[in-house]
Amino acid sequence: MAFLLGIVNSREAQETIQSARTTDGVRYVVNVMQILSDEEIERIDAALRPPVPVVATPCSCTEPVPERRVSSGRDAR
Repeated sequence: MAFLLGIVNSREAQETIQSARTTDGVRYVVNVMQILSDEEIERIDAALRPPVPVVATPCSCTEPVPERRVSSGRDAR
């Protein structure tokens, strides 16, 4: 027995079913594939891709950053 699962286009489904039917030892083929258009498959794939990371570029500043004094609260009298 062969179980066929997945999201495929019609060409892929036909090829997969034919391959399963002609495989030695397979007596029964269970087709549970979801057949979608190429455009719909691409839309789903794009939605599942991780976002492209944004890489920060180093600062091109030539002047040093001024130091800031942080008060601990004890200095106030």
